[in-house]
Order: sequence, then structure tokens, then C-alpha cells
Amino acid sequence: MYRILYVDDENYLLDLSKSILEAKGEFVVDTLTSASEALKQHNLQQYDAIISDYQMPEMDGIAFLRAVRERFHTIPFILFTGRGREEIVIEAINNGADYYIQKGGEPKAQYAELIHHLKKAIERRQDQDAIKDSEQRLTDIINFLPDATFAIDRSGRVMVWNRAIEEMTGIPAADMVGKNDYAYAIPFYGERRPMLIDLIDEPDEIISHHYTHIIRDRDLLIAETTLSCPKGKLGILTGTASPLFNCQGESIGAIEAIRDITELKKSEAELQASEEKYRMVVENSHDAIYIYRGSDLLFVNKVASELTGYTHDELLNKNVWDLIHPEDRDRLRESGSRRMGGETLSSIFSARILTKAGDIRIGKFFVDIVSYLGQPAILGILRDVTDQVRAEEELNAANEQLVASSEELKSQFNELAESEQRIRESEVKYRILLDESTDPIFSFFPDGTYRYVNRAFAEGVGKTADEITGKKIWDVFDRDEAEKRFSVLRTVFSSGEGKGFEVRVPRPDGDRYYVTTVIPVKDEAGSVVSAICSSKEITARKSAEEALRQANRKLNLLSGITRHDIINQLSALDGFVELLQRKTSDPALEHYFSKITEASDRISAMIRFSEEYEKIGVLAPAWQDCRTIVDAQVQKAPLGRVRIINDLPPGFTIFADPLIERVIYNLMDNAARYGGKISTVRFFSLERDGNRVIICEDDGIGIPNENKDQIFNVGFGENTGLGLSLSREILDITGITIHENGQPGSGARFEITVPKGAYRFSDCSNQ
Repeated sequence: MYRILYVDDENYLLDLSKSILEAKGEFVVDTLTSASEALKQHNLQQYDAIISDYQMPEMDGIAFLRAVRERFHTIPFILFTGRGREEIVIEAINNGADYYIQKGGEPKAQYAELIHHLKKAIERRQDQDAIKDSEQRLTDIINFLPDATFAIDRSGRVMVWNRAIEEMTGIPAADMVGKNDYAYAIPFYGERRPMLIDLIDEPDEIISHHYTHIIRDRDLLIAETTLSCPKGKLGILTGTASPLFNCQGESIGAIEAIRDITELKKSEAELQASEEKYRMVVENSHDAIYIYRGSDLLFVNKVASELTGYTHDELLNKNVWDLIHPEDRDRLRESGSRRMGGETLSSIFSARILTKAGDIRIGKFFVDIVSYLGQPAILGILRDVTDQVRAEEELNAANEQLVASSEELKSQFNELAESEQRIRESEVKYRILLDESTDPIFSFFPDGTYRYVNRAFAEGVGKTADEITGKKIWDVFDRDEAEKRFSVLRTVFSSGEGKGFEVRVPRPDGDRYYVTTVIPVKDEAGSVVSAICSSKEITARKSAEEALRQANRKLNLLSGITRHDIINQLSALDGFVELLQRKTSDPALEHYFSKITEASDRISAMIRFSEEYEKIGVLAPAWQDCRTIVDAQVQKAPLGRVRIINDLPPGFTIFADPLIERVIYNLMDNAARYGGKISTVRFFSLERDGNRVIICEDDGIGIPNENKDQIFNVGFGENTGLGLSLSREILDITGITIHENGQPGSGARFEITVPKGAYRFSDCSNQ
């Protein structure tokens, strides 16, 4: 219902018009007899439209119109008068009247015309207000974007200059909006020149003259540039540009978002330098270092090739168990499976290995579980102790012969004195190697006294080796740090097993961090008499990790705020679209309302997807009980009449991201939503090729063969097309795969393959 103010100095005409206009209940009409009295109303802006006579005492209709336009701008104004001179009509239109209607003639037709023009003027104003509101909302959204963003029309005139780019350039929007002729390039390059936004349609070879790392993703153009930033620093910026289209698909301009990635590039460079340093240490190690998963070698260093006689590529294509002596193979394979299954075993053991030439070498192994390329694997250090063991065997044989006869005793004594010389020479050689090592290496007696320290350790704590050797740990570090270190030594001396830990070394020039491995040294009776320790400095890595953690925290906070604000704006947009749809009866507009609502829904779905995707990998993978997860999601999924059969065995757990529950929910939801005649969904598992397969099958209409390779792509499907894509990303974190191989017309069948070592049973009877 519209509220109308009608001003006329004829009371009878006011009463008549009020009765006619209010007859159908579409209008509520207030009447006044003078324009000056109307202008005194404090709530004049509450009216949806004003009707006014022209010729009135004190102030005529044209003067009244000017005053209304000056104060209230867009209130619809209809001049309803008996004066029909052409100059009055022209003056009314020039001063902003919406319509001019002449009194007189047949009343029914006259008032029908008045009602028609009233509605038309009001609806036109509402449309204009809605457009302004929409434009303001879009402006607010762009201003909330964290990246510096601007847009231009087809002539190159700046249409948008958001707050982030104001902050980046120091130029307010008021000084830039409306400018053209590449004015927007001046804050960045100091001159008028094309930017990425102007090069969208250019080939990459042209763009590469100004930008690097060029990426095209449909309409998006992404590239990097190095330049003197607006605040005087040399920095690296990444730009993302895209064309803008109207509802008819016609190009109306372009938009570009600019992000300063200087600090990110520095962090990446520092992290890469750290990785290079560790790679150099690994490649120059005197021990063979390798990583394997299942039976596949994933990484080997140079010493591993030298020890086995195989080239680097040959080793990576070799079954790891073929390198182990047959008599030791089953023992090591079993311990590896138990270790991958989560069981705590000794990390130090000995075994024999086979070289490419067929020789048998004796190795001492130091192993542990690590995460490699996002999946659990075993890291091993192999030390060739063949010569040492054989020397010990020779020494034992010599001792036996000494007991047998005096002559043999003399001979063996001489042979032993050659052995001692080799040992002394070996000690000198290894002491030199230890002293020259860049890694801190030291040894302890059980009471905490330093037996030996190399130069790197002494320099790391700001002392000389002589100042430390023979001193106790409390003489070198403060009491808290010393107690922390000695508690690890107590564990090693009492258990007789090696241990690793992270330590902090306070320094005047900044704390340093190390990862230290402690290995016990035992006498012939098996008692621990000392411990050897080696450290790797991880200070740079710790700094990079902390920087990345802070950056991720800030980015997640900012993205959360941005998502919240965008969703609020979308909710307002949906509400105004619904109100607008109620207020118009034009069926030709229904198509556009539908398209606006559809676009809003897709934006909302994308925001929700970004929130779900942001959670992937945030929490560390852990062992998840599959049967319990299925039971829990049955209570949450909108299943309707669909029945869930959970035949997964109790105690069946897999090593996966905590968001695995989202995967199970999506499978149930998709089955109920798209299964058609579906009545039942069943979960069960089976063994296949050493892996464990979790199967979700239903009795619905199935998936057409032509869609099977596309259902896991982002954007494919009848709804948002995000669920299965997200599921595949969640599973891939720990090496789990998913695919669909059901028969079209007979139901869908999703198979989730869990690799060996990434699943286990708490009750073996249920396997």
C-alpha cells in the first residue's frame, strides 16, 4: 500500500480524489490545501509520491516542485492541474516532475491515468533505489576485499578504487575515480603505461615483457612483477585481472586485484635455503639415508648408491626388501609393518644387505616414522659396520686361538698389535672428521660429564672445547636447560635405547635451536657406559615455520571476516530481490530474478566451500574409527526414507584427516539427493592387493558412464559440485584414493582405497 500526499487549494477536489484513489485499497492519501503548509511537514519524505495542483495561492505547483527536489531529490512528483499551456508542461518537466496530467475530461479515464502514472513513478523510483542499494553493496564488498582492487570501464576510466589500494598507493578514491589515460599506473610505475588490466587480451609473449609467472585460468590473468613499491621499497606484486561483463554478456570493462607478496617470497626463499642446507648435509653424510613406504624407496642419498652398487634411479625402482638378506627379510618387513601400524619399537637394529655385485654387507640401522609428501613413511639411516664387525670377529677368533696354544698366542698377539695400530689410526681419522663437522657432536658419561665435544658444539654455546670437556652439563647451561637435557640422558642410560629431542641454546645474538639424537654406548656386559650425541641446527627452519604460522593465522582470520561480511551482504541482496519481486507484476522480469537468485546461491556455496576447504590439513591426521563415523553421520545427513546399513567391522581404524567424517556425510547426502528410486545405502570393507577398500554402494539409479570421470571435478553436478571434489582432497592428504565403478541403472558404488600401513584393527578377530 502506497502513501500519497495530494496538495490542492480546492477542498472538494481533494475529497473526491482521495475517495477515488483509496477505493481499491492501494493508496492511503493525505491532503493539504497549500504547498507552503506541505513543506512545513517534518516527515514529508515518508510519502511514496506527491500530487500537486499548479495554480495555488502563496506558492504554485512549480515552486513547490523545486522545493521538493532541492530537499528530497527523488520523491515522485505528479503535476495534476487544469492549466494546459505548453510552457507550464515544459517548465514542470525541466524542474523534475515525473508526469504532467491535465484535469478535465471523463473522470474515470482521468483518474485511471493518474493511478497508472502514480504506480509507474513509484515503481521507477523503487527500481532506482534498488539499483543504488545494489551498487552501494557491491562497492562495500569491494572495499572489504583485503587485496588492493580497482576497475575501469571500456574507455579506461577508473570506476572503482577500494580502500586497500588507497592504503597501498596513498591515493584516495576521490582523487582517482573518473581518471583515465592510464592514470592508475602512475602510483606504481611513476608514468602512464598499460598495466595487467590492460593486457588481458594480449598474447603471453607481449605480457612477458612486463610480467613474470604468467597464468591463465579461463577469464583470469595472473602474473607477477618486481618494481619500486608506492612507499619506496623494492617489492614483488602479483596481479589478478579479469574482464567485466553485463547481463547480456557484453564486455563493460575490467577489474584487477593487486597483492604485495614480497614477504611471502622472502619466506619461501628462506625455506628453500633451509631445505638446500639439509639436502647438502644429507648428500654429504657418511651414512646411507633413505625413505621408504611399503616396498617402495622414495628417497636415497649418494652414499646409499655407493654402498649398494645401484644407481640412484635403479634404487628408486627397486623393491626395498630385495636389498635385505633373505634370512633377515621377514624380520625387518614385520617390524616395519608394526611400526607403521603405530607400535613403538626400538629404532636401532642390525641386518645384512645385498649389493648389486652379490656381496653381503652388515648394516646398523636407525629408523623412525616421518611424514613424507603428506603421508606416513619410514626414514632410515644405514651405517656400514661390515669392517668393524669382521674385525671383531677376527679378534674373537684370535682370542680363541690364543687359548689353544702358546705359539698361536704369540702369532695372534702380533696380529692384535697390527689391529691396535689401525684402531689408533682410525681414531685419529674420525676425531679429525668429528672436529671438522659443521654439526655439533659430543658425548657424555652417566653422571652428566662431557667426555668429548667437537668444535661446532663448542662454538654453538660460545665456548672452547677445552672449557667444556670434563665439565658437567650444569657448568655449561642454566639449571632449567641443563635439567631438561639431563632428563633425556637419564632415559637413555636407564633404557639402553637411543632417543631424539629438540633443544634451545640461548645466545647473546639470539637463541638457536637444534634437533639432537642420543645413542647409547655399551660395554661387553651390555651396560651403558656413555652416550654419543649429534645435533642438527634448525634455527632457520623454526623461524620460517613461526613466520608461516603467523601468516596463516592472519590469513585465516581475514578470510573468515571476509566470508562473514560477504554472506551478510548476500543475505541483504536476496532479501531486496525478494521484496522487488513481490512489488512487480511484470512476468518478463521473472527470468532476471531467477538468474540473480541463482548467482547469489552459487556465490554462497562457493563461500561455504572455501570455509570447508580452509579446514583441510589444519589438524594433523590421526587414527579414525570408521564404523563409529558412519553411525554418527547417519544422525546428521538428510536421508529421508533412505536406510543405512553399516557393515564396517568394529575396531576398524584408518590414518586420515579428521575431516574424513565430511567425506562419509557427502556420500550419504549425494545418495539421498541424486539416487532417484534409492532405498538403501550400505557401507562395508574388503581386502584387495594388500590394501583395504571401504565400499559405499546403493540401489539407486547410478551414475552414467560419461560422468564418472567428472563427478570429482569442482563445479560439476546439479547442485554446487563441491562435495566430491572436497572429499577427494581430504582423503588425498594421507594417500587414500576414491573412485566410482557402479553400474548405471543398478546403483552407485564408491570405493575408498586405504594403502597398507594406513589401517589397522583393534580386534584381530574382526578382520
